[in-house]
Amino acid sequence: MLEKKNNLNNNFLTFSKKIIFSGISSIFIALPVLAERKPDFVVSIKQLSYEFERNSIVAEDKYMNKVIKTNGIITKIDDTLLGDRWVSVGIKDPESDDFDFLPATISCLHVRSEPIIRELYKGQKVDITGKITEEELGLTLKYCSYEIIRTSKEWKEIYYRKWKEKDFKGVIYAASKFIELNPKDSTALNDRGTAKIQLEDYEGAINDLDKSIKLYPKSDAAFINRSYAKSSLGDYEGSIDDLDKAIKLNPKSGYFFLRGVKKFVLEDYEEAINDFNKAIKLNPKDGKSFYGLGNAKKKLGDQKGACSDWRKASELGNKNAVNQVKDKCN
Repeated sequence: MLEKKNNLNNNFLTFSKKIIFSGISSIFIALPVLAERKPDFVVSIKQLSYEFERNSIVAEDKYMNKVIKTNGIITKIDDTLLGDRWVSVGIKDPESDDFDFLPATISCLHVRSEPIIRELYKGQKVDITGKITEEELGLTLKYCSYEIIRTSKEWKEIYYRKWKEKDFKGVIYAASKFIELNPKDSTALNDRGTAKIQLEDYEGAINDLDKSIKLYPKSDAAFINRSYAKSSLGDYEGSIDDLDKAIKLNPKSGYFFLRGVKKFVLEDYEEAINDFNKAIKLNPKDGKSFYGLGNAKKKLGDQKGACSDWRKASELGNKNAVNQVKDKCN
């Protein structure tokens, strides 16, 4: 068990909140061609309407067949006059009043079979990227992609749900959106860092956890997570330093066990024994700590003591200890 150093503290990665929310089924809905392209213009729907109303020829020269990015509120999702194959998504400027005589609007034209149509609904606030292709029957865009505009609470609910689903890329995306709105939220930075650990982006995780700890240096969870990331990069001394800080904040049995593991890896067997004993004192039914204690004693030549600890660990259900007793303690 101790040889598998990168997996030992997996259970101690600490997500800061219980997963209790349910979110919305989609975060980002887009056609890759335009979603990834830098728009030619970033402009409000109201400004577009004004320019086309003022002089449509000049506006056509400027905007026609160009990629624009704007934002608005969906007012309808309906069939078009072009037949059942096509669907129009109507979008109004967010500052337009429902009682405006000529509200500033645009339409996005989609093939009915596009999955994107099933993800949108009336009243939704969205950022839109698309290409202006028609003006005669109102400003019409094709190849539209949408990014839903959400509140901080909504982004947090989404990344909690993504965590529950083990969609760690989704966690990082939604947490990043939340952090854009709340850059000093230490919990969200810890949570994003934890998700990066799950994807083995240890340097990225450390960057987030550094920021989290700077904002709130009393979080044992952030120190534990950073300790894991550091050990995964081979920085065992840095990992132990973070464990020292976590233990000062919250002397849990599991934290002593983790520090014992790191000291075992660094061949500091006597100190490893001290930590495993402290873990056992706090949790006498911790089979993995008895197993680690036995391994450390074996390294110091105490075969009898090792077998005694392995037997205790096996009684507590540690499968690795069962094998050690069978192979080395007959």
